Amino acid sequence: QWSITATLLSSRRSQVCCSLEAGTAFQRQAVPLAWGVVLGLAVAVTTRLPALAVDIENGQGIFLANCAACHAGGNNAVQPDKKLKKDALETYGMYDVERIKYQVTNGKNAMPAFGERLGPDDIEDVANYVIDQANKGWP
Repeated sequence: QWSITATLLSSRRSQVCCSLEAGTAFQRQAVPLAWGVVLGLAVAVTTRLPALAVDIENGQGIFLANCAACHAGGNNAVQPDKKLKKDALETYGMYDVERIKYQVTNGKNAMPAFGERLGPDDIEDVANYVIDQANKGWP
């Protein structure tokens, strides 16, 4: 397109030169910007973004509304040995947010599944709340 423009406007050589120089300056600015956009999109698409901050207050609310009937104070009204205290969680291999999320989502034994009642963010928050309280000794 540049060569066609230069040919058509050859009688106005100074204008063509200025136009080409302006185009070249624009290209010098646009090319790095375009590469930055391409690389930025590539990074965004190929890397996992960090999870949003966990909302412990929301986790507490979810726990009180859905879990406290059986697990008040980190206890277990159905199976007393399987408390939510840190030592019990460690003993039963449950001192892990991902494992707690799995059990809350799918249930196990007498514990019902909450995967259809709670969203993934709420399950994430309540699992982190359980770990947080276990670390604090369920005050």
